[in-house]
Amino acid sequence: MRFRTLSILIVPIGLYLVAPAAIGQETTPEKATTMRHGASHAPPTPKELDDAATPIVDLEAPAPTDEARIAKSKRYDRQAVVQPNLAPSAVAVVVSGSGGDSDLPAADSDLVVEGTVTASEAFLSNDRGSVYSEFTVHVTDTLKVAPGIKVHAGDTIAAERWGGRVRYPNGRIVRYGVAGLGSLREGRKYLLFLAAAGAGNYRILTAYDVHGSDVRAVDGSNARTRPGNWSADKHNGQKYGAFRADVDAEIKNPHPVKRFLP
Repeated sequence: MRFRTLSILIVPIGLYLVAPAAIGQETTPEKATTMRHGASHAPPTPKELDDAATPIVDLEAPAPTDEARIAKSKRYDRQAVVQPNLAPSAVAVVVSGSGGDSDLPAADSDLVVEGTVTASEAFLSNDRGSVYSEFTVHVTDTLKVAPGIKVHAGDTIAAERWGGRVRYPNGRIVRYGVAGLGSLREGRKYLLFLAAAGAGNYRILTAYDVHGSDVRAVDGSNARTRPGNWSADKHNGQKYGAFRADVDAEIKNPHPVKRFLP
């Protein structure tokens, strides 16, 4: 994955902070709370749920010995994004990645499926300069399967995305991510647009939470990083039946993805 820019997002304590994860303790989406101006028990926002869903890896985690994991992590070497020394006030590092802005990227997808996330885990690259998250997905329905790929309902696949939370030796947890891209929550059902990533994994192009009757985009304004106008936002709150019809139509007649970064 290529990155155009690298920036450190510094979030002042008391204005926007996921607790207790940002101060070095693990949390879950269900336990996420907001610490802002006396509203310590306010319901978590979508961005806070996204933070809490992002898996964690220790900066000093032992190097993998499994050959399959080494092969997967090797693809993230030579990026030098994870920083061993950060300013004490920094709680997130946000990068601007290359890609396109497409709400339904069927044309670029090797696999479009519905499935439930059963597990998530973060990993460092072999050279410890990058981090990525891997989500185990139990497939419940297949909408598009490219030639040469054998995935059926009932199978389990590994879907990955650059980024994750890194726990530093002092206990501080820092979120690394791509602007506008979110994380998947364990136990939730998603419709995922995936591209073959190598080493048996699939890269998440975009995804939608279809756990209930209303659809919620994983990417865009629901993600923690960078506000703005995102194409995926137009599906937030859309009824599942209408959304599924839009997806089916796009798979039958895909549109090229609009590339906005080199």
